[in-house]
Amino acid sequence: MKCPYCGKEMENGYLRSAGSMPSEWVFWLPEVYFNEHLFLPITKEKLKKEGGVYINSGGSITQEGDPVFVCRSCGKLLADISVSN
Repeated sequence: MKCPYCGKEMENGYLRSAGSMPSEWVFWLPEVYFNEHLFLPITKEKLKKEGGVYINSGGSITQEGDPVFVCRSCGKLLADISVSN
């Protein structure tokens, strides 16, 4: 998918939060990570090594399984989120 802001290619992945980490991290990991690993990274260094993007401390903003695209060029996230009425 092309980034609507800068036109460069975006990567598909997922936003996650990890309650066992300090202040409950929210981070993005590429889709391929979940095909290769059973567990989430436990440090920011491991997250970066695995191609992840640290978002912030706090709660999750998407449901598990909702795809989120990240543009590494301009730092934009695009997400399809589950909406319940």
